[in-house]
Amino acid sequence: AWHHRSDAILTIGVVIVIFLSQYFKYFDGLFSIVIAILIIYESIKFSYTGISKLIGEKPDEDNMKKIDEISREMKLKVHDVKIHDYGEKKIVVLHIDLRGDYTASKAHEIASEFEKRVLEKTGMEAIVHVDTFDVNIKNEIEKNLDSILKEIPEIKSYHDVEVFTSPEGGHVDIHIVVDKNLTIEKIEKISKRIEKTFSKVFPKIKVVTHFETDE
Repeated sequence: AWHHRSDAILTIGVVIVIFLSQYFKYFDGLFSIVIAILIIYESIKFSYTGISKLIGEKPDEDNMKKIDEISREMKLKVHDVKIHDYGEKKIVVLHIDLRGDYTASKAHEIASEFEKRVLEKTGMEAIVHVDTFDVNIKNEIEKNLDSILKEIPEIKSYHDVEVFTSPEGGHVDIHIVVDKNLTIEKIEKISKRIEKTFSKVFPKIKVVTHFETDE
């Protein structure tokens, strides 16, 4: 479509140039530059769109809801979801968190079941990557995190605590609710206080705080 559109624009431009170039000798060259810029712009835009679909994009709202439903049914945490669009074929790639004490056989069974349900609900093939977490460390982290946050009066509540562990360390994601009138400076101080206190107990694990207001 753009090929025909550019031909039409070029033809109109040539007609204009024929009539105006006798009054302005540089008009032909300027028009050529405009056409070149237009072609370069559209080339970059179309290339970006195509490449973006190939390397992976965030799922649309409908497919994301279906994937969330599956994760709730199977009581699993899902993250890093991307869809690779190859035209007639779409592949969804995602990560699930499993207990580190599961056997390889059990992990494979769960991943295969998840892939099967994704295909049934979305019509897309799924590739599931398994991430593990240490159950004991996770419980200990959540226990210590609770006591740390209760000592900070500005924090009204917290939710969606996700713990990712590995032999090298790991990180904790947490959403913290504060008063809507709290300043950014105060929130930053609270964040640094949490990180400093937490690092004393778990030096290899990083805390990532996400702040939101109570309204």
